[in-house]
Amino acid sequence: DEESTLILGHILGFNDKYPIIAVISSIILIIYNAGRGWVTWRVSGLRDQEAQTFVSPAKKDYIKCHRLHHYFLKWIFLFSLASLVWKIGSLLLTRIPV
Repeated sequence: DEESTLILGHILGFNDKYPIIAVISSIILIIYNAGRGWVTWRVSGLRDQEAQTFVSPAKKDYIKCHRLHHYFLKWIFLFSLASLVWKIGSLLLTRIPV
């Protein structure tokens, strides 16, 4: 008896053993990528301006984007590391038939 599920459920992690971790990871990565897209869009304007004027933008024009990116990246890395440790621990503590 096969069980049918949506592919989106697998992608977002709803069918995982600990779905809350996978779902939170997916949501965080979606938000991060949207933010990274915004930063890319914002910096591309600075790069276009630099290409036209041959003058590099002032540090104050991009430092907020840089700091924001690194702040979120640090927390995403720590969450991913904790998730990895959790999954490895779960795998190592799983009983298997011998």
